[in-house]
Amino acid sequence: MINKENFFLGSYVTFRKPNYLLDAVKQTIEFGGKSMMFFVGSPQSHQIFPKNVLKREAFHQALKKNNLDLANVVIHSSYLINLANISSSRVRENSLKLLTNVVDIADYLGVKNVILHPGSSLLNNRQQAMISIAHGLDSVLAQFPNVNICLETMSGKGSEVGKTFEELQYIISHSKHQTQITICFDLCHLFATGYDVVNNFSQVIEKFDQIIGLSKLVVVHVNDSLKPFGSHKDRHANIGQGLIGLRPMVNILKHSALNKLPLILETPYIDKQPPYQKEIRLLTEHCWK
Repeated sequence: MINKENFFLGSYVTFRKPNYLLDAVKQTIEFGGKSMMFFVGSPQSHQIFPKNVLKREAFHQALKKNNLDLANVVIHSSYLINLANISSSRVRENSLKLLTNVVDIADYLGVKNVILHPGSSLLNNRQQAMISIAHGLDSVLAQFPNVNICLETMSGKGSEVGKTFEELQYIISHSKHQTQITICFDLCHLFATGYDVVNNFSQVIEKFDQIIGLSKLVVVHVNDSLKPFGSHKDRHANIGQGLIGLRPMVNILKHSALNKLPLILETPYIDKQPPYQKEIRLLTEHCWK
């Protein structure tokens, strides 16, 4: 079982000018979080913040002042990146440029892990698409030896790549920078794909360890699921209001495999307001009561 001192539950946070990352720290403290994840631009845009406005030193000082560890800070890359699309050179070039820029900011800030949706193969050959992802990752990682790209487990909707541990391992195995590729569990996505996180999370962990290796698991997205088990539908639900449920979620978060990992809530806003303070309090109380 995980212990309270190694329970780093936090959430997705936002920021804007003029305070930028200081807003991210402020939100994390207000929510009661011990970890955080943010985008460095709009999730649906190729535009990102320039490095020189991000106030790196002030950000690091704010983390230290509030007893937050930079190791529990995660950056999420843009949803527009698709290294699996091998039929459009324009999409691939734009994806590589955008991912490079995001990883460059992570390197500048000292953030270790950049989360990436592997992409969609569309009408292309799936194996070739996965090899294309690996080669794209290599071209970026070769420039930034101190940053990892963290592939997220996907729900498998449409032609999404990365819906199984085998597919993620296939990508890793075709990379020249395997030590710099890590994995982010998304609990909603795992459930939607058909991994029984509700009744057999230990078995899911064992399978992951056999196929990829537990040392590769470095981040967890904590989301309930609005859609049924095995549905391949990516619809996050608020904690305790989905088909995973509160008690199974608590059991998952207390599993020893998640010891010391950043646990990131990215559940839906309620009435246009983030639910994270309430959900962090709910999960913390149930994990340690």
